Amino acid sequence: MKHFWRWLLLGIFWSVRAGAAERPNILMIVVDDMGYGDMGKHGHPWLKTPNFDRLHDESVRMSDFLVSPTCAPTRAALMTGAHEFRSGVTHTIYGMEQMNQDCVTLADVLSGGGYATGMFGKWHLGDENGYEPWKRGFEVAVIAEQDARSKAHQRSVDPVFYFNGERRKMTGVRDDLFAQEAMKFMGEKRAEPFFCYYATYDPHGGHHPMDRFREELKSQMLKAEAEGIDLKMEKRREGFFGEVLQVDWILGKLMSFLEKEQLAANTLVCLVTDNGATGGTDIFNAGMRGHKTTAWLGGTRALAFWRLPGVLKPGVVDESCAHLDVLPTLAEVAEVPLTGKLLDQVEGRSAWGLLTGDSKDWPERTLFAHVARWPPGKRDQFRNEGAMVRRGDFDLVRIEKGSLGRAYTRNPAYHRGPTPGGDWGLYHRHDDPGQTTNLAAKYPELVKRLSGEFDRWWEKSERDLIHEKK
Repeated sequence: MKHFWRWLLLGIFWSVRAGAAERPNILMIVVDDMGYGDMGKHGHPWLKTPNFDRLHDESVRMSDFLVSPTCAPTRAALMTGAHEFRSGVTHTIYGMEQMNQDCVTLADVLSGGGYATGMFGKWHLGDENGYEPWKRGFEVAVIAEQDARSKAHQRSVDPVFYFNGERRKMTGVRDDLFAQEAMKFMGEKRAEPFFCYYATYDPHGGHHPMDRFREELKSQMLKAEAEGIDLKMEKRREGFFGEVLQVDWILGKLMSFLEKEQLAANTLVCLVTDNGATGGTDIFNAGMRGHKTTAWLGGTRALAFWRLPGVLKPGVVDESCAHLDVLPTLAEVAEVPLTGKLLDQVEGRSAWGLLTGDSKDWPERTLFAHVARWPPGKRDQFRNEGAMVRRGDFDLVRIEKGSLGRAYTRNPAYHRGPTPGGDWGLYHRHDDPGQTTNLAAKYPELVKRLSGEFDRWWEKSERDLIHEKK
């Protein structure tokens, strides 16, 4: 039964292929561990990222885009259109990153609508026993070997790849090799609409950029110092920013490929990041408190750029959107209706009207985020350790100790610190992105309402946590 819905979708929507040429291709890019502030156009004081900046200028930008505080959960929401807890994903290890096999994926949806589907890069939603991407709706999938004992998944140079399960030793730089495979796929599928999912490993650790980008970073830093900017940079952060520059270069290669192959005009490029800041937290965090693995704003605000020349006019969408809105948005782009099981599964809604400017109808709703990352079987002990409820302009945050996940800062008291008394704190995220002014006493009824919504959501979410029931 686990593949029933996939084949049902294929049968229902196969007739859409006749009009396929009129629908745009989709290139979806997910960048791992790059923070909202780690690019020039977002105000970084010295880092130069020409290709991110160019995509920024050519895109509709979602300025208030919510993701999970960590990476595998965000990827699950992107793939299912629902909060990650609905697909059972609460961690990046212990098998708790495996996405429920009963879920219909974004690749299933688009494949069922007549799109060729390819996935290249960091999957992180299960790599064996039926969880692999080539068994989740992607007709072509290339991922890196995942072996915790050998740390092979950390190998940035000369990695081992799996091509739909076939193991191959590669020569070159990991993310660039993935990009080459992605471009090969797009070239081969140019006659039909394609969905190409390219997901980087960088700038996630262990930070091994090519020498050319280490040199480029040094040049940028020397120039910044000559201009009077005080750079208090640890060596490990040089590796991080070197990888940001490397990803920027790969992004430029992908954009150039689309132009050279005359695909740019009919390819929707959607680029997002998977969580908040990491290596750049203390250098520039766009005024926000928090980083990856925290429920503060800096842990959950991500990039979201959407480019489709002639259809999307560059600009800004200020409405609060989220990772769970990506699937329904792309389904609308592909003209694939959400029916059957998807009506129950998908919690997000299409933002295509916001992106095109055709509609500003975006009713207020409640969104939830949680750091999760609890050890197996310890869910209830971490109920209030990294929770966030969003409604309108307000974020209700609760952090009892700030003990989950890695620290990406020299100032943990601020970026990882608990909310006052370990209780709920209420913050206006637009007026106070640093989340230093607790408004809970000023709006007690709102706190009561939202905390009550969290309690009901938390209890209901337990039914879907498949890895808690093993």
